[in-house]
Amino acid sequence: MPTLPKEKAQFPVPTLGVKATIPAAWWTTEDDVDLLRGSLRYGYTPSLTRELERQFECIRNDRTLRFAARTGVYDDGEYRESLEWPALPALKTRLSRLLQALLRPPKKPSKAELIAAQRKADAEARLKRDMDALRMWQESVRAQKTPSSTEPKRSPLQTVSTNVNSAANGPAKQQQQQASLHAFFQRQEREGFTRPSN
Repeated sequence: MPTLPKEKAQFPVPTLGVKATIPAAWWTTEDDVDLLRGSLRYGYTPSLTRELERQFECIRNDRTLRFAARTGVYDDGEYRESLEWPALPALKTRLSRLLQALLRPPKKPSKAELIAAQRKADAEARLKRDMDALRMWQESVRAQKTPSSTEPKRSPLQTVSTNVNSAANGPAKQQQQQASLHAFFQRQEREGFTRPSN
């Protein structure tokens, strides 16, 4: 299979609007690519109808393009439905619009578009900066809340529970237990806790 010259194999493929008429229902962007490549190989003379018909027929019969196998010119061994080759006016209109879009110079962005792009970039930069600051703050808060592994863990009820476990049935021991519990709940109230109701 012959390879296309570099200047004919690589070119920006223009995208036409959704309102642009396609030559056939099965037509895709890949067909636009091969139509452009075929016109670069065999020419395009829109003012000469007979020559234009010959050029489109050459494009259709070129086995290196996708039209030959799809429209039944030859069998490439793959089973597929033979598609109908579009009419000359439809192909002419499509190729003319593709060439116009391909040769049209790129549109320069307006001042409003430049300002909008700059604002978008600034907003994205501010968002990234704020997210980095938030992440650093969260990490610092987590580090402060993490208890030291060397710090002994002691229950606030340790003294009280010891007194409860060692308490005897005598009145003196019972008063000592109540005093310890009373002192504990007073300390909890001062620190912002509420004594549970009976």
